[in-house]
Order: sequence, then C-alpha cells, then structure tokens
Amino acid sequence: MSKRSGSTTNLAAFLPAAVFVAFLLLALTGVWQSWDRAYSDLLLKVRVEASPLTLSPRIFPVDLNDRAELNLGSAVDTRKAFADLFQVLGDGKLVGGMDFLFTGTKDPAGDAAMIASAAQMDGLVLAVVPVDAGVTKFSGRAANADEEAVLESHLWHPRVVHAGNIPVADTFLLPHLKLAQASKYLAHIGVRPDSDGLYRRTPLFFRYKDGYMPSLPLAMAAVALKLDPSQIVIDAGNRVTLPTKGGPLNVSIDAEGYVWIPFPAPWTKTWNRVPLDKVTAAAGNADQEQALLDLWGDGIVLTADLTTAHKDFGPTPIEGIYPLSGIHTSVLNGLLTGNLVSNPSPWFAVVVVVLLLACILWVSRWEKTWALHGAFVALLALLKIAALVLWFGFLTMPWFVAPAVAVAMAWLGATLLRLFKSHEERTLMESALSRYFPRALASRVLDEKKVDLVPANKDLTLLFADIAGFTKWSSDKSSEVVHGFLSDYLESMAHILFEHGGTVDKFMGDGILAFFGDPFDMPDHAQKCITAAIAMQKKVKELQAVWGEKAHINLKIRIGINSGRVIVGNLGSITRIEYTVIGAAVNLAQRMESNAPVEGILVTEETWSRTKDQFKFSGSRDVTVKGYDEVIKAYVVEQ
Repeated sequence: MSKRSGSTTNLAAFLPAAVFVAFLLLALTGVWQSWDRAYSDLLLKVRVEASPLTLSPRIFPVDLNDRAELNLGSAVDTRKAFADLFQVLGDGKLVGGMDFLFTGTKDPAGDAAMIASAAQMDGLVLAVVPVDAGVTKFSGRAANADEEAVLESHLWHPRVVHAGNIPVADTFLLPHLKLAQASKYLAHIGVRPDSDGLYRRTPLFFRYKDGYMPSLPLAMAAVALKLDPSQIVIDAGNRVTLPTKGGPLNVSIDAEGYVWIPFPAPWTKTWNRVPLDKVTAAAGNADQEQALLDLWGDGIVLTADLTTAHKDFGPTPIEGIYPLSGIHTSVLNGLLTGNLVSNPSPWFAVVVVVLLLACILWVSRWEKTWALHGAFVALLALLKIAALVLWFGFLTMPWFVAPAVAVAMAWLGATLLRLFKSHEERTLMESALSRYFPRALASRVLDEKKVDLVPANKDLTLLFADIAGFTKWSSDKSSEVVHGFLSDYLESMAHILFEHGGTVDKFMGDGILAFFGDPFDMPDHAQKCITAAIAMQKKVKELQAVWGEKAHINLKIRIGINSGRVIVGNLGSITRIEYTVIGAAVNLAQRMESNAPVEGILVTEETWSRTKDQFKFSGSRDVTVKGYDEVIKAYVVEQ
C-alpha cells in the first residue's frame, strides 16, 4: 500500500470497516434468515447424530399408535382406555401429561370413570389449545362462567421483569369441565412452526387476562420438580428462571417467549415407548400393573396420539416427519436434564463485533495483498471455530452467518478498493464496482426473501396419491416400521414432485396432496403433473423392491388428477397454519384418486383435454362422484 497519501491510507482502512458495519445492520432486517436457519439446522443434525443429548430416565412416553387403537377399539371413543390409564398413574403417584384434548362428553359412563380415576391423581396435566381471534376466526362456543372460573384458577402468576411480546390468547379450548377441575395444571399445546414450516421453537407461555398459561412440558416439569409457579421469573428476550431445589434453572427465551426445542436425538433413537393398550391391560391385572409401575418408578408419563390418521406430525430440521408430541418430550427432557439451547448473549455479540471491527481496521492497512487475504481467512476461520465451540460445548445457538457475511463483504470491499487504487481513472473503479455489485442481483435478493402467500384464485392442477391397503397393513406393524417406511416413501414422492415443479400441500398419513402452478406460474402445469405422476408410479416399483420383504408390504398406489380454479394461499389457525388449496376442483381430484385403478393414474376430462396430445390414454370411463348430479368422464393414463 502506498504511503504517499495519508487520506488514501485511511480510506483503505475505513471503507472495509464501513462495509462490515453496513452488512451487520442489514442482517437486522432478516435478509440472511434463511442462511442462518440452514447453518443452525446443519449443526443440529450433526449434533443429534454424533453427540445426542442425555435422555432423562424419568420420562416414559405412552403412545396411542395405530396398533393400540385397533386393539382398544371402542375403549378409545368411550374414554375407558384413559380411565384405566389414569388409574395406573394414580396408583403409582406419577406425573401424567396428556397431549389429548378431552372436549365435551363422549360416553357418560366412560367420562364418569375417567373423571373418577383422574381425581385420584396428584400430578395430572391436561392440554388446552390457545385461540387467538386476531389470527384465526374462532367458530367454537365461548367458555361459560364455570369454565372461565376453572381456566382462571389454573393460570400461573409468575414475577414478570419484562413481558415482551409473549403471545396473547383470546380464549382456550378446554377439556371436559369436571376433568379439568380434577387436574393439577392445565397447559397449552400451541406449538407453532417457523415461517418456512419447520418446527424449531415453541412458546413456553400464552398470556391470558392477568396470568399466564404454561406449555405442557413446562407444567409437567413444575409438578415433577415441585416448582412454585409464583416464584418463576419471566424476562422476555432474556430468560425464564425456574426455582429448582438444586438452584435456579435459566431457560433462554426470545422476546416472544419462545424456547429452542432441544431435540436430544432422532425420534426413533429416544425413549422406549409403551403402547396405550399395554397400560390399559395392566389396569386389570395386579401383577402387570406392578411390573409397569416398577419400570416407571418416579417417572413422568407423557401420553400422545401417534396414529397416522390424526396427522399430528410435522417437519423439523432433523426429520421430515416428526411427531409433534416429540416437541413436548424434547422440551421436558431439557428442563429435567438442564440440556437447554440458549441464545448467544448480547454482550457476546458486542465483544465479537468490536474485536472484528478492530481487526478489520488493522489488517486493511497492510501493504501486502496476500497478508490481507490471509488475515480475512483467519477471521472467518476463528468465527466458525467460536460458533462450533459454543454449539457443541455449551448448546448456544451459533451466531455465525451475519458476522461472517459482514467480514466477507468487508474483505471484498478491501479487495475492490485495492483494485480501484491500481487504476488512475474513477471510471475504472465504477466499472469494477458494477462488475462485483450488480443492482439486479441485490434487487433479486431483497425481492425474493419472502414469497407472497396471500390467498388467491388460480388455475392449478391437483394431484392426490394414496397407498392401497395401507390402513390394514399398518394396523399390526410397530410404529418404528411404519415411521421408517413412511419417511422413505413420502421423501421419495416429495422429491419427484419438487423435481417436476410441484408443491406438496400436505401429507395425510400415507396420502399426498400436491399441486402444480403455484407459487410460481407454470403454463404447462397439467403436463408437468402427469409427468410427475408417471415418475411416482415408477419409483413405487423401486420402493417395493426395498420394502416388500423388509416391511411385508405390497406397495401399490392410486393417483388422481384434476385441473381447475381453486383458492390457494395461507389458511389455518393459531395452532396450525398451512399453505394449501381449497375448492371443488380439489375435491374432484380426490374422487379421481379414490376411483383410480391400483397402480393407475386417473385424470378428469379437463386435465385430459389439456394433455391429450402429450400422453396416451386408455379411453374414457364414466365415474359417479358424490356431489355431482351427472357422471364424470375420466381417463386412465397409459404409462
């Protein structure tokens, strides 16, 4: 670097530092959020596989899975199965959390038995669902005076240092009134995904009137650890402090009271799960009950619905299909073991920024270009090492992408400045800047940081796919086999749909709803949809070769396709928000699937008319469809 001009030398140091600060400020807008998530998701996957968290020996999940539901029969609907469960938990003086919403009256005798059993328990935690009228249109019945009194009596009144933006509930969907009265705590199960649909965080509290409704795992931990809710301290944006006998337990939360879900391991590698029918069988056999209670000891039992029909699953960074009850179990495990994920301290960020800024100001004055590049590489390497140490050593969320991008841009700024100084004319600098910083690229980054998902009326092609005989097959299979097969099958189908430009609306157990033509316009969406369907049928044959003998399944699917105008966009409630399609065209596509031949693809006349020149069809057939006065013409695609 030339020493003839002090001002030039100062500029060489100041400009990279200014770029560094500018890109750090830009990070506050959330422009790098997707990169942040991708990086933290990667580290999470590595951690759960290479270094799983300690599993609390006190946690015992009880599952209502497909096989248990089949074995229990009407005992689930009459709630006798839950009366037996409460009896066993009461006999063992165990903490029991229910990820079920026992609303209304199902069977008077069964409800009475369930309530009587619940009354014998000291540690029953029941679920409630928060409702926010500002987010979703609540069509349910408002709570009456008795229900309101029960709800308010179960609110917590912790000491609040800073309330922040903890979500506010307008009301709650409550369990049966007498059952709620028999519970130790009511607790919310309002888990929410991030904007990209993945579950990474969950709210610890919902505010209601003058109190707070805790989350299900927090309430269960309070019973197990004998916490006094009035001694809990909420400091939104910092932490929640729990007064345990071993000393204060600090739980890191953001300004909205969300805690990171401390996934201990992949779902199938966590706790040994007990099916609900095994517990109900033990209720009528003293020896079996005692054996079960000996196994559980002073355990904490979390009961949840894992039947594929009820679809209580969602995508997480570690698994595409993850039981949402596993979120509660993971948070409970973190509270019991102390293995909780924390946010980096603001002071840590300040120290890092000051040190990086000082280093950039210093190295930008160096004359040798190779030394400059080496110094910036070293800064990036140190940032990465610090992030890895914090994550794997202290379970602190990595703060890496924003400072790393800022350092990289400062590095680029220093490089460009040196390039400019090697030229005599200002126009050469402008040419260099336009080469490295095209305006179109910046506009595209800003324009595409989020997709408009406001509901709209559009012409799309809809696809329904379903496995023939899946319910019968899954009824006698273990949850591990069903989970492993479904994960592979749905991931394979989703990959094909994405490859052909489709959007997966939802997984409905073994069923798939997808559509083509949104969020990005696709003039040939009908053709793309049929092409994807053919590829899916071909892939199914490959999967059969893998899973046929392994899972004893005869894997065959039906596919139905229809084209037409639908409403597409974000629809849902406070606890479930889906990017989905609705309309008569969707229903007709589903009817095509239910009438399609096994291993076949059945399309409506509308789809056929758009693609008849691109594919071969085996002639028309008349299909009688519920809701239509006239028969519907349909065509089978020749594969």
